[in-house]
Amino acid sequence: MGDEQHQGSASGEPSPPERLLGQARRSAVEGAYLAVGVGVLGLQRAQVRRRQLTKAAASALPPQLDEVRRSVAANLDATRAQLGELARELAPAGAALERRAEELEQLLPAPLQAAAAGARSTLRARLGGVPGRPDERGD
Repeated sequence: MGDEQHQGSASGEPSPPERLLGQARRSAVEGAYLAVGVGVLGLQRAQVRRRQLTKAAASALPPQLDEVRRSVAANLDATRAQLGELARELAPAGAALERRAEELEQLLPAPLQAAAAGARSTLRARLGGVPGRPDERGD
């Protein structure tokens, strides 16, 4: 009797419990396929949206960057001009300081005079790149 329940009817059709199990298996497989399909579609949709956002960001960003670059360049040019003007204004004071340093250097003992001259030379070389500053050639 127990074997008759699992073998189904004599006509070869599955028993009601086997039919239900078969339907459950098919439903589970179909559900799995459906879940995978929905996941793939969701992933594709996310990729499309990412591409759209990337394109939108790329098209909006360069004009802003160009504006920032132009602004920085203009500010840098203005700062250089101001520094050049300041250097020209300070040049006479620098020349006066250098003359005074030479006068004071002469009052020092000989070994210290050489050290002071070297320090002045180093300072002059470091300040030589400032626009508008006269150098030793009398510019």
